Amino acid sequence: MSDYYGGTGLDLYSTVATITGSRIERNNHHDYQGGGLRVTGDTVLVLEDTLVADNTAESGGGLYMESGHVTCIGGGDGDYGFLSNTSTLGLGGGVEINTLQEGEGFVSEGCDFGFNTSTNNTPHDVWLKHVDLAYDYGSEADFHCDDDGCS
Repeated sequence: MSDYYGGTGLDLYSTVATITGSRIERNNHHDYQGGGLRVTGDTVLVLEDTLVADNTAESGGGLYMESGHVTCIGGGDGDYGFLSNTSTLGLGGGVEINTLQEGEGFVSEGCDFGFNTSTNNTPHDVWLKHVDLAYDYGSEADFHCDDDGCS
């Protein structure tokens, strides 16, 4: 259940969770944050072999992170990660990260972020709003984002 602020698919606040072998898809929250997921507080979330796809929101079509730590682990066989998500106002179609404190971040270990124009996130895969940096990764991507950017 989502509130005014977002997380149409799932809204997590200061919790520890692992989601395995799931699909979070076709959620639309045009008016605010996190079409598929919204993470706030001290949340620690692991997405393992999970697909977040075809979600739409003003900010963070697939995932909107206010704070916390999210790890996306792809299995290599199949589509796991963030595909075909759309942000209608911000730049993070797949993942939008608002602010991060020391020790918080987003990690991708082999997750997919689009293969072609039909599966790409729009307008970008990842946007760090607080430093205004946007990134596009493609399939089976390995990277991490912290308060300074993604690498």
